[in-house]
Amino acid sequence: MLSEFSDTGTKRGILGVFFERRKDEKGSYLHVTEVIRGSPAERHGMKASDRILELNRRRIKEGMKIHTALMRGPDSGANQIKIMRGIEALTLYVNSSDIAGYLPLPLDERLLGLRLSDIRGT
Repeated sequence: MLSEFSDTGTKRGILGVFFERRKDEKGSYLHVTEVIRGSPAERHGMKASDRILELNRRRIKEGMKIHTALMRGPDSGANQIKIMRGIEALTLYVNSSDIAGYLPLPLDERLLGLRLSDIRGT
């Protein structure tokens, strides 16, 4: 999962997927474990158990590579994401503006690894 802002103030895109690195006979890939409802990934057709192979024509084997590729991607236009779904190869086009403008609300506790509560008035 990617965060929207860094400590340096740089905007970062949120694609809206959770994934884990896996290996098979063809090499490493990112296995999508979950797609956040309403995220750019969901709106553009990504599904759990897809395998992310390339982003903007660059082979992706590690999660941080997605972040780097999104930051280096087109300022306007679409990021090209090559996935495998079963035995079918697909290419999804996710608009840069969708990624930059997406902020999941309420923030999913899985993003930060903690749960927040309002304790005022107790």
